[in-house]
Amino acid sequence: MPILDPKIPVAARSIDALQRHVGRVQAITGTRNNNALLVNPGDARRQVWVRPTYADYRDAWIRVFTYIADPANMDVDHIYNKARAQVVGYDYVRLFLVEKGVNRNHGRVERLLVRVSLAPGRLTRDPDIAYATNWNIAKISGNRVGRENVRYDQAAALDWLVSENFM
Repeated sequence: MPILDPKIPVAARSIDALQRHVGRVQAITGTRNNNALLVNPGDARRQVWVRPTYADYRDAWIRVFTYIADPANMDVDHIYNKARAQVVGYDYVRLFLVEKGVNRNHGRVERLLVRVSLAPGRLTRDPDIAYATNWNIAKISGNRVGRENVRYDQAAALDWLVSENFM
């Protein structure tokens, strides 16, 4: 049976919020000013978090996951839209490796969502940590949305995330 509320962290207000809600935080070697962080949630999984404005996020990913090295058919992706994170007030967003076609499919709608967002600083009641929505789970698990996939199955996506050790 799939987990109905998986609590996959995807955005954080601060380093303190990451430490309190996700795990031990350290700067990634070769980066400056806490632009890129390695977060260890206490198990075998390592997480890469970056400031939404940090341009070298692919390099930060590769510094941690050298064995993956950004394959040609994959994107290193801010799973929580980086433009929206800036509007909402999150200082860090989590990176995932996502299939390019799936990332592009989701990106079209994400750009529209940012355009209708409130002005910066207006969403002060958002939590310290944002968790993956159904939309994020579809993206992480390689599922297109909208007309390209009208039969998205969240339960199957969550089962896949468990089998691939994301949760």
